[in-house]
Amino acid sequence: MTLTLPALEICRRRHTLIHPHIEAWSRMLTARPELAAQPLVRDWVARGWPLIARRPSAHEAHGIPVGLPLPPSAGKARVALMLNHDDIDRAEPLPTLATALETAPVTWRPALHALVATAAAHQVSVHVFGSLAWQYLTGLPYLSPTSDIDLAWSAPSRDRLDALLRAIAEVERAAPMGVDGEIVLRDGAAANWRELHDRRADVMLKTSNDVILATRASFEQDLT
Repeated sequence: MTLTLPALEICRRRHTLIHPHIEAWSRMLTARPELAAQPLVRDWVARGWPLIARRPSAHEAHGIPVGLPLPPSAGKARVALMLNHDDIDRAEPLPTLATALETAPVTWRPALHALVATAAAHQVSVHVFGSLAWQYLTGLPYLSPTSDIDLAWSAPSRDRLDALLRAIAEVERAAPMGVDGEIVLRDGAAANWRELHDRRADVMLKTSNDVILATRASFEQDLT
């Protein structure tokens, strides 16, 4: 679902897809001639392709930090940019795995169907980021023979967490690719699903602004 007139909090949340106004993009290119000289970057927004919200670096105190990940054919560079809130036309969530599934290699699809079924069985949503997401969003070739699938799972209820993690691990054991990704809390903070599955006492918690060490117990307390 597209989020119209996006709130500042939504625009800054990790993995939010950001569409700037074309006029704002043109102003940015004028200030960044090294980017304007790259046809793929220059025409990115005109093609309807999004940017993605990212964590700010230490010196980025103002504005909304976004990234533009170029495909391997363009050097696989990660272009870091800053936008003002009023530069943004709209914001939207990552594509769902079910929506992007047919973009994946044929050999991946049985495992991806199983992951979609896993999400439904545990009453969560599953969205895709990383190479598959960008290949789906742009039509450009991002996937390689060594690519993994990167998934963002909405957080289940507390009593379903361990069962969900076991189900993901079971699918991965039979999958032809690695299954990476995160369990995402309602406030956007996320922990790696494998760290949770391994029942580590501490997990790395990724927020919109930082990466912090948190206890698994505190993560579970934020589940409903």
